[in-house]
Amino acid sequence: MTTEFSSFAVLMVTGIFLANMLLVMLSLIPLTFVVMALAHSAPGDIHLSRGKARKVTGINESIHLGTGMEVNDGMGIVVLSDTLPRRLVLEGGSVLRVFWKGRGELKEDMDYSIKCTRGGSHIVGRSRVESFHFSGLVQTIYTSGDRDTEVLVKHSTTDLRDVRDPRLSRRVTMPVNSISRINAPSTDFKEIREYTVGDDFRNINWKATVRTGGLEKDTLLVNDFEREGTRRVWLFMDCGRVMASGPSVRDAYEYALQATLGLARFYLSRECEVGLYMYHHGRYILPDSGHRQESLITNLLLASEMEPDRETLERSVRGMGGHIAGTNPLFIVITRLNAEGARELKDGIRQMRLISGKRSKIVIMHVGGGDEPAASSTERMAERITELRLLPVISELRRSGSRLITWDPAEQDFKELVTSILAGRSS
Repeated sequence: MTTEFSSFAVLMVTGIFLANMLLVMLSLIPLTFVVMALAHSAPGDIHLSRGKARKVTGINESIHLGTGMEVNDGMGIVVLSDTLPRRLVLEGGSVLRVFWKGRGELKEDMDYSIKCTRGGSHIVGRSRVESFHFSGLVQTIYTSGDRDTEVLVKHSTTDLRDVRDPRLSRRVTMPVNSISRINAPSTDFKEIREYTVGDDFRNINWKATVRTGGLEKDTLLVNDFEREGTRRVWLFMDCGRVMASGPSVRDAYEYALQATLGLARFYLSRECEVGLYMYHHGRYILPDSGHRQESLITNLLLASEMEPDRETLERSVRGMGGHIAGTNPLFIVITRLNAEGARELKDGIRQMRLISGKRSKIVIMHVGGGDEPAASSTERMAERITELRLLPVISELRRSGSRLITWDPAEQDFKELVTSILAGRSS
């Protein structure tokens, strides 16, 4: 019995020893994994390259962007991504790619194309890389590229400066010549009159002053010359919520930007002074002429966005009263007519007449289109009801002496609009 107990004890000790050895060996597995994992770093020494820092395109056109990536060290998962602005729509490819970095060098590209749905300057930020260690035991490493990419989307507009039809030049709606004291004097003599504050001393007519005894009466006489006439155009563009119709690719606001830029270039090319006020936006450019003025207007339109309704047309015109008074300009209001905004529009027209006088011409451009085509009889009926609600508004605007023009970009090219409707046939 003693022998059997001894054998059992030996077996027990041997089993315990083998079990302990197994546990020790099993415990070495995670330790070995940790040691091996820490012997390799997370993917690092990352180099990102992107093409041009600025790309120029037009509305609703597509452009290609890409980022090249090179990873030299480490082992693990690499995530490469770009973030697009809201107005740039992904058309092809992907802005998120995931790669496995093994022992060798990793070289990959991320290519994609985007469609530009809104004019202006849009920034595609620097590419971003997230490096994950294969074990998950090392903190994630974040890397970014060295440059942003500016996507400059120019408003699509027809260049009207090449319209040289002499019949158009005679018939197109133009502002009348304005004469004011701020205009430059010409060389045409007008009259001799008494000196007033602000007259140039060089225009004092000393002979006439002495001959009439003006020196004894403390009265000076000056030569007065005819002033140069100025043709001035004020563009008032609606930036309110009424312009937010249709999908982002072809909404009424984008068409209004196109019309405003086209009209500005048209009148500047005909030696008019053009001013721009974007009401509901509160930004403006005072009237001037030349290439610099065209550049200022273009840049302002590129940077514009729709705003909440906060500043009426009437208030905008009143704020510019000091620059409008005495100039008899041509007013062009670019908006989208609706029954709710009719009162605001009429108040603005009334203020234009009050400040500039009855000789000034007022043109209302109603930007149509931009809506999705009616897909059912109910939608077509709703469209017809909307058109009927506009009839009283249109009639009242015409009775006010304003000229109403309707432009539906889906049916009429902008050059055709200017050469036909602006030249004498309103709708």
